[in-house]
Amino acid sequence: MKVGSMLEITRETLGIPKVGNLVEITRASIGVPKGTTGLVVDAWESESEQNPEVNNTPYWIYEIQLFGIEKRQGGNRRYLEMDLVVIS
Repeated sequence: MKVGSMLEITRETLGIPKVGNLVEITRASIGVPKGTTGLVVDAWESESEQNPEVNNTPYWIYEIQLFGIEKRQGGNRRYLEMDLVVIS
């Protein structure tokens, strides 16, 4: 098998959210029911050296602009990758 013919694995092929994706929230929280949709407006990797309790494993944090949630109820919310499903 040629190296060039191997499938390149990227965040997109794994279904991992990126800025601009439409996502569904899979975990209910106060003021945000399970199944709410939103738009990923920002994403960043955690600073693992500041979080020794998570075994120095970096993780992604996503800021989601929620649809149908009033700005006064929080506007954008932050979620972890495990709480999101990419719709498009």
